[in-house]
Amino acid sequence: MKKTFIVGFALTILGIIFITIASLNNAFYDVPQINEQIHFVSPHSVTKSYRQVRSIELKTPNDVKVEAYDGKSVKVSAPTSLNQIHYQSGSRRLTIGAAGVNHLLTSLLNRYDYSDPILIKIPRQTTLRSVKGSSTGELNFSALNVDQLRLRGTDEVHLNNVKVNGLLRISGEADLNLNNVTADNLNINNDGEVDIQNSDFQKQPASIANADDISITNTKLNRANLTSSDGDINLNELQITHELTVRTSDGDIHAVLNSAKNLAVSATANDGKTTIFGHSQRHFTDGNLATNYSFSTNDGDIHIE
Repeated sequence: MKKTFIVGFALTILGIIFITIASLNNAFYDVPQINEQIHFVSPHSVTKSYRQVRSIELKTPNDVKVEAYDGKSVKVSAPTSLNQIHYQSGSRRLTIGAAGVNHLLTSLLNRYDYSDPILIKIPRQTTLRSVKGSSTGELNFSALNVDQLRLRGTDEVHLNNVKVNGLLRISGEADLNLNNVTADNLNINNDGEVDIQNSDFQKQPASIANADDISITNTKLNRANLTSSDGDINLNELQITHELTVRTSDGDIHAVLNSAKNLAVSATANDGKTTIFGHSQRHFTDGNLATNYSFSTNDGDIHIE
């Protein structure tokens, strides 16, 4: 009888604590600072505005969309259950995420909504110092100017009309789609497909390593190293300044070069055919050899034209 009373009393106290914290979770938000304004859009979402933001950090299971708009403040629209939007006035850093005890409690109480996306609007003329993001949902960035962009995703990552003045680094398991992206330094290391179009990575060497297909079209590169452990590599209308190295462990390589002048091409297929400019050959040279291409596959064919 005594044990039953003790257990019942403990469960009652625990229930009161959970209900109180859950109520506080929706009742209170970060105290508005000088640079912050809060707007309640609906019972399920809230928008906060910040006049001065240098960097953004994301850590959330929700889909995230970042886009430019004709305004003066950075605006964040997020589910009300995501009471994890913090602004540090000293560093001007905006942190958005659901983590720690608050995330655990709201998840246990089934009050955290993973389905609602987070929308971040950046003033069109603003160049952020850095954006660092991690999400198990979809990451979608458009019309963004930033000095450094580091992303880790497990679903999909889309970059459209994005300019990175320094390092662009992407990792994780997500499929990647980059269109009209410019970056001084490109580093991709992930397990998903990589699709790049109409982009420019000329200033510093670029590196792409994944475990799936790689497709690059109409893109400018200086020195680049492309590696797939299990996928086909398709290259079309690339503009290479100095050197391109392409390797796949298990897949075909198909490349359409923008010129057959002043270059050196080598192709090695351990268990397949090699064709360079319509001929069955492994090596081709022309002119001053200003650009060097190296293609290799352990199990597949190589076709260069």
